[in-house]
Amino acid sequence: VISDVLGSCSDEAALQLLRNCRTAIRTGGRLLVIDRVPHAQPENGNPIDYLTDLHFMLVFPDGRLRSASDYEQLLFAAGFGAFRLSPTSSSVSIMETRS
Repeated sequence: VISDVLGSCSDEAALQLLRNCRTAIRTGGRLLVIDRVPHAQPENGNPIDYLTDLHFMLVFPDGRLRSASDYEQLLFAAGFGAFRLSPTSSSVSIMETRS
């Protein structure tokens, strides 16, 4: 489980962290990523997502709010398969992928 970590990382650091996870997880194992994922259509999303993105950019120079497709690309590049995005009633979503 990775929770609220990847938003503060650059793409390179996030990719390295995910690769390390992939190495540690047995074949067929699962990785859960719990993080804020903005709505694909901004007008339908939560306005706080954009304030969070601004916060990430100010506090973590390399950090940013990532879209579902951004996470998909990172996970694929790290050696994981397809992922399932499950929005929750809170401000975060749960992404599940398998090694």
